[in-house]
Amino acid sequence: MRPEKTSLTGFLKSFFAWLGILLPPIATIIQYFSGNTDSLIFIVSILSTILSLLILFYVTFSRDIPVRNIGFIGNKDSIKTEIMKRWKYPRGRKYTIPAIIVILLVGLCIGGYLICHKLCSTDKVIVLVSSIDGPKQNNYRVTENVLSRLHIATNQFKDMEVEFLDETISEKEGSVVAREKGMQQKASIVIWGWYGVSREMVKLSVYLEFLLELRHMHNRRMLDWTRAIKLLDSYKIQEDLSRVISFVTLSTVGMARYAADDYDGSVEYITKALEYSQGKELFLEKGTLYFYRANSFQTKGDYDLAISDYDHALELVPNMAEALNNRGLAYANKGNHKRCINDLNKAIQLKPDYSVAYYNRAISYDELCNIGKAIDDLNKSIIINPNYAEAYSNRALAFIENGNYKKALNDCQKAMLLSVSTNIIS
Repeated sequence: MRPEKTSLTGFLKSFFAWLGILLPPIATIIQYFSGNTDSLIFIVSILSTILSLLILFYVTFSRDIPVRNIGFIGNKDSIKTEIMKRWKYPRGRKYTIPAIIVILLVGLCIGGYLICHKLCSTDKVIVLVSSIDGPKQNNYRVTENVLSRLHIATNQFKDMEVEFLDETISEKEGSVVAREKGMQQKASIVIWGWYGVSREMVKLSVYLEFLLELRHMHNRRMLDWTRAIKLLDSYKIQEDLSRVISFVTLSTVGMARYAADDYDGSVEYITKALEYSQGKELFLEKGTLYFYRANSFQTKGDYDLAISDYDHALELVPNMAEALNNRGLAYANKGNHKRCINDLNKAIQLKPDYSVAYYNRAISYDELCNIGKAIDDLNKSIIINPNYAEAYSNRALAFIENGNYKKALNDCQKAMLLSVSTNIIS
């Protein structure tokens, strides 16, 4: 028999059928490498790819099961039968098998890349140190001292690297060029500067550019010193500069870890930073560091350590209302609601519009069965922050305890409409 000729209509049907099957995987790959992994199109492409694979598997492995008559056995009424299995789409299998192999290989490659990327990129922090410009660099070795101290300070952290930029950034080039070079190197912090000497004095200007945004920290800090030349000759300036830069670098990363909800990392970095602190630093209040470490301890459930750090923070910054609020919350978590209320009274005295403090005090009043005061504080909290969903929901519970179900229902409806989750740690 001569093979049948494929008509144009048959060819077009096959072409569009294969196009429909292979287009979703191709679209998925294009969407992935374009970075559109959060789009609806990407999700639809993945679902379509799964459907395409199912179709390919069906075409490749489905079989017909015809029953064939073989002949008579003994008499004519006894018929021998044989079940013959054969591929349902033998011609299509030539194309589906390679297609399945290609799609699975590409999927395995992408999956392997994602796993490797996840394991290797743990939000690594890169500190880029440029050459600090000045005379007699081989004698004074300002840059080398900074690099050496930073390497020692950060040696225990596997998610942090100190890199050297073998070029100077002049005052004329300034912050713009420093930040550009930092972004090129994917750095989180860029350190650059210069120094000049006269017969008796040395002028030193060093800048730290922060390429991450954090509370209590500006995007750029300057260390400006004018000191006796003998302090440069004796390496005292180099030592002081290296210590301060190490302190600020570790502190910044510690707060970045806190912002990223990495509380173990935050504790480690801030603890190391405090080793390099000598009283009140030019860049950052030491009390702020104790406050952030206390918050990390509190979130981890280490309430005694948190209270101890809040104590240190308040010794250094007595008017920090947030530390009083959070120490009160730590006492409440330990079941000491009277001490909690005492701290919250002080926090509200310092900051009368502190909605969260009123809310936390209301919870402690409720635990002490003082429903009236709890409702009063929740009223004040809502007046200050009308969109405080947690305050509405807890006031609803207080109204239920008082038997005021109509007001409780109204507050429940308001809380559901707002549907906002409020963090009660400042």
